Amino acid sequence: MKSAFCPVLNGEQYTLLGGAQVLHKAFYDHPIDLDVAPVINPVNRFPTYTSLQRNDLTWKALAKSNPSAPTCSVPTFLAELKDIPGLWKDLKGVPSDLRRLYKSFSLVPAAIRNWGNDLLKQVAKGHITWRWAIRPMLSDLRKMIDFCANVDKTLRNLDTLSKKGSLRTRVSLGQESITEPNVSVFLHSNLDVWKANRTTTTTRKTWFCCRWNSTSLTRIPTNYDDRIAYARRLTYGITSYEALATLWEILPWSWFVDWFVGVGTVIQANNNTLNLTHTGSCIMATTRSETKWTVTQAGVWSTISGAPTASWTIKERWSSSPSLPLAPTSAPIVDLSKWSILASLYVLNRGRRKRARVDTMY
Repeated sequence: MKSAFCPVLNGEQYTLLGGAQVLHKAFYDHPIDLDVAPVINPVNRFPTYTSLQRNDLTWKALAKSNPSAPTCSVPTFLAELKDIPGLWKDLKGVPSDLRRLYKSFSLVPAAIRNWGNDLLKQVAKGHITWRWAIRPMLSDLRKMIDFCANVDKTLRNLDTLSKKGSLRTRVSLGQESITEPNVSVFLHSNLDVWKANRTTTTTRKTWFCCRWNSTSLTRIPTNYDDRIAYARRLTYGITSYEALATLWEILPWSWFVDWFVGVGTVIQANNNTLNLTHTGSCIMATTRSETKWTVTQAGVWSTISGAPTASWTIKERWSSSPSLPLAPTSAPIVDLSKWSILASLYVLNRGRRKRARVDTMY
C-alpha cells in the first residue's frame, strides 16, 4: 500500500511598473515540481522471511508465549549461584589492576607488557562475568522483585483456561529499522526555489499470535488457594519439567551451542506442565518505508501548504508451526556481541596455547 502527500504552492509577486503595482508571478494551488513518491521498496531493506527464519521465530515465540514456561527459573538461578563468588572476585579486581598498570609505566617495557597482558585477562574475565553471570542474575532478581505482578499474570491465564478452555496470546518478535543518509533535493525550481533534505526510514515490526487450548489431561486447581500456589510454582519454574531446562543451562558451553541451534529455546517451548495444545499459530510482519522532506530553503515570495511525505507499507502473514525439531538460527553467527565474547575467551586462553606450543618443542 502506497500513500503520498504532495503540497501545493500559493503566493503572488508584484512589480512596480509605471508607478503601479503589477502582478508579475503567481501560484494558486500549484503542485511542486518534485515527484512525491516512496523512495525505497520495503522488501529491498527487509526481505520476506525464509522458511528457516520463520522456524526460528516460531520456536522463540512459543517459548515466550507458553503458559507453562516460567517467568524466572528459580532452579536455574540457584544452580548458577555457585559460580558467582569467584566471578565477582575477578570483576572486582579490574580497578586495582588498572592502578597497578598505571604505576608500571615507570618500569621497563617488559614489565609494562606483562602488566598489560594481566590486565587484558582481568578485563576479559570481567566481560565474561558480566555477560554470563552478573547480567542474567540481575535480570532474574528484577523478575523476582516483580513477584506479585508475575504471579497475578499467571493466575489470570489459569482463570481464562479454566473458564474458556483456551488462551489467546500475542508476542512481540522485535522491531528493526534502517535510516538512509540525508539527501538534499529541490522541491521546486520554477519561478521560485524551494529546497529540502530527504530522509527515508524503513521499519519492520514482527509479532506472533496463537491460541493455547486445554485438553482432557489439563488439571487446574479449582480451589482458589491451591490455584494461587500452583501459579507461584509455574511462575518460578518449581516443576519437574524445569529440572531438564536447568540441567541444560548449567552444562558447560550450552550457551555456545544455543548460538547455532536454540536447544534452550526448544526446551522452554516444549514445556507442557499444563498439558495444553496450541493452534492458529501465525507470524505477522508490517514493513513500512517512510520518506520525509524537511524544508531547508524557503521560496522568496511563495508559501507551501506543508512538508511532503510518502510511505510504502507491506503487510505479511504466515501460518506457522515448527518445521524442524531444533531452532537453527538464521542470524549472523558472529555479530558484535558474539565477537566480544570470543575475543574475551581468546585472551583468557592465550597463555595456555603458548605453553602448549613450548611443550611441543621438546
